[in-house]
Amino acid sequence: MYLLVVIAVLAAGVGNASADDGITINRTSDAVEVTVQQSAAGGNGTQSVTVSAGNQNITNYTINFTNRSENITHIQIREFRSVSGDLADKNITVRVTGIMNTTDRQRVDLRYVEKSGDATVIARNVTLPVNSSSVIGIPEGGSVPVAVSAGSEAVTVDARYRDGSLRIPMLTLRESVSLFESLKLRVLPSITVAEYSVNPSQEATAYLTPTADGAKVSHPLVFAGQEYIVVATTAGPPGNFSRTMTANGPMTSGATDYGGRFALPEQLLYADHLTLRISEVDGREVYNRSRAPSEMLQATDGSQTAEWNQSAKTVSFGSAVPEDLAAIWIQTSEGLLRYDDSVIANGKLDATETKLSVGERFTAVLVGQQDYWAVTVEAVGGESSQQKSNGGSDKGGSGFINDVGSFIQENTLLLLSGLLGVIVFGASVAMEQQLANDHQMKIGLVIGALVFGAGLGWSVTDGMTEFAIFLLAAFSAIALVILVWIVCASILDMDGAKAVLVSVVGPAIGFLLAAGLYILTDIDILQNRVNLLAFGSSYGHITISVLLGLILYQSSTSESTASGPTTYQTTVRVNDADGAPVSGTVQVQLQPGMDVNIRDTVQRTIDISDGVETIPLEEGTWTARAVQAGQEVKKERKVTRAQTELPLTFEGHQVAIEALDRDSGEPVDDADIIMTVDGDRRKGKTNQNGRWATTLPLSASSIEVEVDHNLYKAATWSASSVKGTTAETIELRPLVGSIKTAVTIDGEGVPGVPLTVTRQRDGQQFTDTTDNDGSVTLSNVGIGEYTIKPDLNSRPSQFSAGRTTVRVCDGETSRKQVAVQFDYDLSSTARERIRSLRGRADDIGTASRRDGAIQAYYASVLEASLDTVERIPESGYTLLTADIDPDEVVSALLDATEAATETVDDVMTSKRNVDLFSACSDLPSVTVSWRGQIDVDRVAALSEQDIGQQRGEVLDSLEAVDERISAAVSDVAEVSPAREMWEAVRTMVRDNTGATQVESAALITVAEALLDAIDGLFDDDRLRARMERTVY
Repeated sequence: MYLLVVIAVLAAGVGNASADDGITINRTSDAVEVTVQQSAAGGNGTQSVTVSAGNQNITNYTINFTNRSENITHIQIREFRSVSGDLADKNITVRVTGIMNTTDRQRVDLRYVEKSGDATVIARNVTLPVNSSSVIGIPEGGSVPVAVSAGSEAVTVDARYRDGSLRIPMLTLRESVSLFESLKLRVLPSITVAEYSVNPSQEATAYLTPTADGAKVSHPLVFAGQEYIVVATTAGPPGNFSRTMTANGPMTSGATDYGGRFALPEQLLYADHLTLRISEVDGREVYNRSRAPSEMLQATDGSQTAEWNQSAKTVSFGSAVPEDLAAIWIQTSEGLLRYDDSVIANGKLDATETKLSVGERFTAVLVGQQDYWAVTVEAVGGESSQQKSNGGSDKGGSGFINDVGSFIQENTLLLLSGLLGVIVFGASVAMEQQLANDHQMKIGLVIGALVFGAGLGWSVTDGMTEFAIFLLAAFSAIALVILVWIVCASILDMDGAKAVLVSVVGPAIGFLLAAGLYILTDIDILQNRVNLLAFGSSYGHITISVLLGLILYQSSTSESTASGPTTYQTTVRVNDADGAPVSGTVQVQLQPGMDVNIRDTVQRTIDISDGVETIPLEEGTWTARAVQAGQEVKKERKVTRAQTELPLTFEGHQVAIEALDRDSGEPVDDADIIMTVDGDRRKGKTNQNGRWATTLPLSASSIEVEVDHNLYKAATWSASSVKGTTAETIELRPLVGSIKTAVTIDGEGVPGVPLTVTRQRDGQQFTDTTDNDGSVTLSNVGIGEYTIKPDLNSRPSQFSAGRTTVRVCDGETSRKQVAVQFDYDLSSTARERIRSLRGRADDIGTASRRDGAIQAYYASVLEASLDTVERIPESGYTLLTADIDPDEVVSALLDATEAATETVDDVMTSKRNVDLFSACSDLPSVTVSWRGQIDVDRVAALSEQDIGQQRGEVLDSLEAVDERISAAVSDVAEVSPAREMWEAVRTMVRDNTGATQVESAALITVAEALLDAIDGLFDDDRLRARMERTVY
């Protein structure tokens, strides 16, 4: 969905004018708001309203002021789409017709666009895409203000609307904002909040342009007159260009500005890959990308077209050729070709080097001194004279067929003479085979060469004169070669082969020297007939060279046949796989090749004893074959000299061993292999796939294999015979034992602790969790050293455990304990609270002018709670198994003790109890302490329950103590020390809201201690005697 961009009023107050006649016209986000007051209509009733823009009616509607004093109507901005021209400040007319006619005109900004994509950089413009079909009031080429900000920098610039986008030249932004960071852009910022964002340095690309003598690279962020560091690296072929350069002004193509430019070497255009880096001298990078040069070329948008005629190999550019043409570049799928201005004449380019198929296109860039023109050229098929006269042309794939047809039609004589020459030579070869006459082939070669030479000469010449020159050159070359051959063979007495070599090579060198002299001196003494002379002499030289070679070959063959075959002593060896001779007798078959000059071509069979035999063999190629122990081996060797060896080597028997883990089936690498073959020991090691292979001689019979590994029990395998390829899998039993470890603290096992056991040799890990007694047993683990590490990461940080090592032996159980350390001490704050609460407990137990036995008794409960707090550094096992932070328990118990202290103090100083204690002042002073104990284990156990369950347990104690107090009412005179304390404890528990489970558990534990103390009042006679006193 397009993002709506509302073009708003530019000047302050425009579109919000208020008229004295009761009509107001406002521009909102996507509408024009028309407000008509009752005063403009002249009274109640229905009124007609007409809204127009300039001279064009927009809409009509009616309003009724019977029950209201104003009417507000919104006219959608799209209703103004039919209004042409620039609508930045358009005159809107509102006419009210009714009781009285009222007309008002106000100027409103009606411009409107919709965003259609993200901002980007094209050439040297920041481009903001808009939906062209939604544009209202902005003509092509019109300007629109845009607010641009980058960090703390901001500026408002004009953007031009062209071809569906708003374009902002970078030159207008350069002095106000940084082009190397993200820019925020808002179209007409007075109302709209829709934004574009773009980083010009990331979006801008470099443009490569061919020039008359090289290439130019342009970039939108390169500015003329500034220095830059330009580094270009190519691949295919590799190269490097690095230089500090001053940028020139932009080279333009039409109206497009691609930025400042640098001159680069022409070689960059031919590379398969180009990495280009441009940076300012202060190090700031402008551009750094790797691309193919063809992707950067600005020659791909040819604005003109031309056709390339395949037959004529020319391109007609016509008026596209500039007067100051300096070079032409052609870009095809195969790369770039460059032509200088000399290859074009009368608007036509000779493009014979360009290879295209019909329908393909390429781009030709005509480069002038100041600018260039890109022309798209399409390849079309050539036309014959007949097709031209009929107005026909070649289309599509018929071009190739027509070209072949034209070639056959134009060269019929050449093809017929060549075909006839081949037939004559073939017939002569057949006759020679039938008649056993060595001269038939030579005669056929001469006649065939003459026939084809006549056809060739007539095809490449024009008229009898040129044909005569061709024949003269050919026969002259033949005569020269024959003359040199006669001199070498008869006068110089050279052998046949050397005479032919000199007669062929000597004239050829002479021809080459003459051609070189002609090229260097540029002398044309034969009226431009040099090509015909060269053509004719070359054909004559080739013909006589082939004929002499044939004569030499036939004569040497005849001589060889007449004198009989040449034989050489040849040693045939039969070796085993280890290179030793095969023992016993081996039958070897010898098959002669086609080049062996003997009448009897059947194979020979020899018996070789102890692996070696020397026999005479005729010169030529022989193939030896032997079979032994089910294996066949062949060898081909050419016998050309004495002492030729023909070796046959058997592959032997292949034995492959694979070692696998018996339990997992995984391969066992690096296992030691000891193989005993007929008493001979061989050693090896398995590879990473658990395999080892070796080759045994053919004589091998029984074998024994032992596979050993330090982590496995050794295994053996044996075979009484081997043949061909033998593969055996040997399973090894792992050497395993057991590990039993325990995690302890203060000598007691800790349940629920995760353990990681790591094998040191390969890092393999085993994990488990301690059971109820704190131990873990790992069975069937491989032998070796292991590291045991408890995982206490989820436990309070005061608990820590090191790691320990254990060695596992085969069939044994290794035991090891890991001790957990509890590194904890009470903080100074906790100790200060303990001292303070002990002081308050002492104050409660000390009564002046009153009996203090019961007060001291209750104070001893508080002392017991504080003693428990001081024992927490010794309670590591309880806290670790309950997974409770010791600081949390200390804080909770101190809070509970403090609440109990308040409770005891309040109860012991009530009026009824004070009167009772005063009445007992004459009793002997006694000291009675509570005999119970507050245990951290109880706090830990309760903390595992939710608060509701905790309160359920203390309610049971409250009911039991309440019954005891009620039962004692008839036995003692005063139960207030018990009853009031019971009620206070119940209130203390009830009011403990918002506590954590640990805090609640601590309070319940102290409350249970106080309830136990209340029950103990009635069990001690000394305290009971106090409650038997009567208070008046």
